[in-house]
Amino acid sequence: MKSLLVASPPFEEIGGVSTHVHMLAGGLQALGEAVRVIGEQPPRIYRAPLVSLAGLLLSKASRRLGRRWALAAKHLYYLVDGLLATGFRPDVINVQNVMHMPMAIHPKRLTGCRVILTFHGFLADEAEESGTCLRGDAIWTRWRDLETSGYRDADQIIAVSYSTAAYVEEFAHAPLNVIYNGIDTLVFSPSPAGADRRGQAESDLRLLFAGFLEPHKGVLDAVEVLVRLREVGISAELAVAGDGSEREPGRHMAEQRNIADHITWLGVIKKSDMPAFYRTGDVLLMPSKPSGFGGGEESFGYTALEAMACGIPVIAYKTGGLPEQIKDGHTGVLVPAGGIRALAAAALLFTDEALKRRMGLNARRHVEERFSALDMASRFVDVYRTAAMQAKGER
Repeated sequence: MKSLLVASPPFEEIGGVSTHVHMLAGGLQALGEAVRVIGEQPPRIYRAPLVSLAGLLLSKASRRLGRRWALAAKHLYYLVDGLLATGFRPDVINVQNVMHMPMAIHPKRLTGCRVILTFHGFLADEAEESGTCLRGDAIWTRWRDLETSGYRDADQIIAVSYSTAAYVEEFAHAPLNVIYNGIDTLVFSPSPAGADRRGQAESDLRLLFAGFLEPHKGVLDAVEVLVRLREVGISAELAVAGDGSEREPGRHMAEQRNIADHITWLGVIKKSDMPAFYRTGDVLLMPSKPSGFGGGEESFGYTALEAMACGIPVIAYKTGGLPEQIKDGHTGVLVPAGGIRALAAAALLFTDEALKRRMGLNARRHVEERFSALDMASRFVDVYRTAAMQAKGER
């Protein structure tokens, strides 16, 4: 069976979609499946004249026309690349973003293949959160229309969590499947047995935060947790991986609260270096909150899985898909969204070495049993084969 994964950001780029596609492709290949990943950005020799330059020239007449041309030019590349890579006989096209669904309809009409849409996030709500649009305006309405039509045109829909499936159910006409994200547990693994994970650490507790430094990710809440721990005499420190609009407010807050010397702002870390980052910590903070008027939430982010696979427990707000990843009291702690006091109280628990060790072992075992990349890939293959069989029955 020949499958296409369209379109994927580079693996080293921050974001769950790129990690998902990388892990899925690796799992499919391990199962002996023929898979082609089509990158989000065409080669520069194509992109420069046909996407960037042409889009720029057209945008001088109309910004909207320029944006639409750039997207159409990318879609043309995806279409040609995918057809050539499969000898014009793809069985399944697995689209990662609903805005690329219009492109996938063309090879479906040409070849009779089936289109699978993986739902990773909330397009209109995320656009609103980023400041691109306001709820109900023309841009927001266009994104929502894209979502609605995309769900309608897909032959199968895969949601990465039950919380995202509940969102899609309102619009979906195709069969809806829930398949959790999976991770390579050989790459993301604990420190070797007997190794001192943190070396000669001087602090009682090393907290970790990883992700976009944007309001809905809650980095300022993580800083507040550090303040509260140090106020009660806990020698804690915080390492922050990532960048964004909240970095400078976070620095300023740390200086105002006299904890600047106890926070390390690492900036964006290469994904290949993330396992080493997790191994330096005791616990990961994930204070992600609902964002925007529509309440878009953490769908099923990879950050918690990565940390747990490395033997690091997770403290998180109980939002989105996080309760489906973290077993409260077993692999970490879940607290009500926005409950900074509860977040700090949960962090305080991990000054207990026995608790920390036990939850770390539980977290690793939990990921191995439920969230391996190979298990995810095998479930995707089942959906692919069901869709492909339906296509053959209709020919």
